[in-house]
Amino acid sequence: MKDAKNGNNRRFTRIADNFSVWLSKITAPDEDDDSEILIDMGKSINVSATGLLVTVRGPVKAGTRVKILFVQPSAYNIFEGRGEVVRCEGQGDGSYTIAVTFIGLTPADREKLDQYITSGEPDRP
Repeated sequence: MKDAKNGNNRRFTRIADNFSVWLSKITAPDEDDDSEILIDMGKSINVSATGLLVTVRGPVKAGTRVKILFVQPSAYNIFEGRGEVVRCEGQGDGSYTIAVTFIGLTPADREKLDQYITSGEPDRP
């Protein structure tokens, strides 16, 4: 699939959507351990079945493993997953944009996310 915005070839569709995202740093070396520290609550810029782009108040190093929690606005479904920060860029206003790739999603979770995304922009009152 070709992303018309920037010409990149992408496997999954992504949509621009603005919703709250909670990010927690996974502190335990064992991925099954739920030890975590809240990093920030940010706002999404876009989301796909493979990751999301989010604005936060402070920098987060690439390679940081995070727990992600957000509510899909149109469906009010809670999404909880894990990811890895792949990029962090400072913005002129003091905020940071981070790109997170999802890791360890079950096929059912990925399908649920992709269905939400491919249904188009959420209807808002």
